Amino acid sequence: MIQRLASMAKLGHIDEPEYILRVVLFWVSDAAGWVAGQSLGVNGEFA
Repeated sequence: MIQRLASMAKLGHIDEPEYILRVVLFWVSDAAGWVAGQSLGVNGEFA
């Protein structure tokens, strides 16, 4: 099942927890200080 889902993703793989962590770390960092009213989908390119 997981392999089938991964093959359907544009990137060809399922996100690992480390990828999610990178997004979370961005949102809590000063680099995201001027970002407002946005959402960032971490979904392996599933639309």
